[in-house]
Amino acid sequence: GKLYDTLQYTAEPFYKYLDTIREPAIFVVENFLIRPNKAQSFIWSDMEVIQHIGALKYKAYSTGSDFVIQEPSIKSIGYKWAGIKPPKNHAASHSTDAYVHLVYYWVKKLGMEPPAMKRLRDGKKETE
Repeated sequence: GKLYDTLQYTAEPFYKYLDTIREPAIFVVENFLIRPNKAQSFIWSDMEVIQHIGALKYKAYSTGSDFVIQEPSIKSIGYKWAGIKPPKNHAASHSTDAYVHLVYYWVKKLGMEPPAMKRLRDGKKETE
């Protein structure tokens, strides 16, 4: 499958990508809530993130796909299981955050072996 991070793309390329999905898939999405201490920053915002999540939810519905929402709090576990360190720059973290959400799903819901454990078993270093 493809790992697609919506926060790195504008709406048009994202919607074009969604149009290519014709078969059931699994959409793993980080929950997005506006925290009270951040509410001011969203005044007059078009809320593109929420629009993307809504589009993903509709695509899941229309293709008979699973739609899974995960809390941001699982990322620390996901990073450990993936065997990678989170980027220090938040702006650069979206793709890796998406990946660790997927790793968390693989391990918790599908019972797969965490990538970090597989690398250790295979005698490879954590960052290889």
